[in-house]
Amino acid sequence: MAFYEWTERLSVGIPSIDRQHKTLIGYINTFAEAAQENNGSSAVVIGFVLNNLVSYTKMHFIYEEMLFDRYGYQEEKEHKMHHRKLAVQVEEYYARYKSGDSGFSEDLLSFLMGWLNYHILVDDVAYSGFLSSQGVT
Repeated sequence: MAFYEWTERLSVGIPSIDRQHKTLIGYINTFAEAAQENNGSSAVVIGFVLNNLVSYTKMHFIYEEMLFDRYGYQEEKEHKMHHRKLAVQVEEYYARYKSGDSGFSEDLLSFLMGWLNYHILVDDVAYSGFLSSQGVT
């Protein structure tokens, strides 16, 4: 059973962004499963997920910000600030993993759930109507 399931409640109504958010949920589920197993191979999986999460975060935020710039989203400055903060936090968790800190798993899951439940459901939903009205799919 997955730690977190995609539901339409998470949809921002823009399929390209929803697909990216589903990727994030996949990383969360893989990480949660590996953290729960806590065996020798789970450390490798956790490293893989964190490395991919760093790349995903950069790619996803670049994509959203490109849309903001292209279509003139008025709240882009504030949204970009939220992106910077989230990206720094992801990098910090990856650094903790690389330093051998084994006590970050619950903190990371809490952070990722906050990303889903606040950033996507509040911040991203705020731009969805505007971008949809511009024809973004």
